[in-house]
Amino acid sequence: MKTHLKIYNSSKYKNNKHKYTDLSQTQTYNIEVECYRRLSDYNNFPKLINADKKNFAIEIEHCGKKIDSITDTINDINKQIYNIWNALQNENILHLDIMKKNFVSKNGNLYLVDFDIAVIDNNILSSKLEKRYEDQKKMLTNIKNFKNSLKNILNG
Repeated sequence: MKTHLKIYNSSKYKNNKHKYTDLSQTQTYNIEVECYRRLSDYNNFPKLINADKKNFAIEIEHCGKKIDSITDTINDINKQIYNIWNALQNENILHLDIMKKNFVSKNGNLYLVDFDIAVIDNNILSSKLEKRYEDQKKMLTNIKNFKNSLKNILNG
């Protein structure tokens, strides 16, 4: 199985705080690992292979290319969007960075990646995340809102 290694780059952090969120490197790492653990039984999310806390490294299943760089089509996109929405709802995760660059595709399957600033169980760890949290919470209130928002993001 081909994998992808994500190493938390210290250049994103100033005085040990993420420059956009004020979360520490440890917090963003722990959030992402927990999200991948919770989502491991669902399609449309990479499987967590290894988490190396000492080196702030996460190894996940390689799930293809970023949406911007692919020309293949997504199979049954409505069903895949529903599956993503349903999994996030079931696991009480708000991604907070749903944009085109955080979707990848392989063999017609759509995957959502990059959970380092997600909110889990409504636990907002930084005041800088509150507006994103409220905006995304509205988007996720029902599948119709989510589907329309996601289609706009993927087509934009």
